[in-house]
This record gives sequence, structure tokens and C-alpha cells, in this order.
Amino acid sequence: MSQASRFSHSADVQAWLEGDFGRVAVDRIRPKSIVVKATHDIAPCQANLIVVVDGEKSGRLIQIVSGFLNGRRTSLIRAALPDPPF
Repeated sequence: MSQASRFSHSADVQAWLEGDFGRVAVDRIRPKSIVVKATHDIAPCQANLIVVVDGEKSGRLIQIVSGFLNGRRTSLIRAALPDPPF
């Protein structure tokens, strides 16, 4: 058995939303929804979704479609800007 096969790597992942509401920690990202770690009163809006994986930071502007209102921690999301056709 080789050395590499005896060890595994679990990525260090952090994610949050940034917008006019400040910074909100994200618990889970799904293809069409997002779950935040705590309840917030955030109306539908645009926000930057920031994800850091093993120190590599990336971000994307998203539309928070249903917002986080009335104690909800989950919102539908979609890309705020469509991908360019080229």
C-alpha cells in the first residue's frame, strides 16, 4: 500500500453572503437554494456568495429569491447575472 492511499484530505471550507445586510454565515449551498447558519430578516435581494476552499477564495453575485424572513434559514437562489454566451 502506498503512503498516499493511507491518508485522506478533508478540505477546509468557509462560505458566507455579503450584501447591504452585512455578512451572514452560510451552512449549506444547494443547486437552487442556500441555508444560512442563523435566522435573519433579509428580504429578497442580490448578494455576493463567497466561498473559501483551502484558502482559495471565489465569489459570485446571486439573487436571493425568497429572502430569509419569519425565522426561515433557507432561500431559493439563482445567478444574478446569466453566464455570457461566449
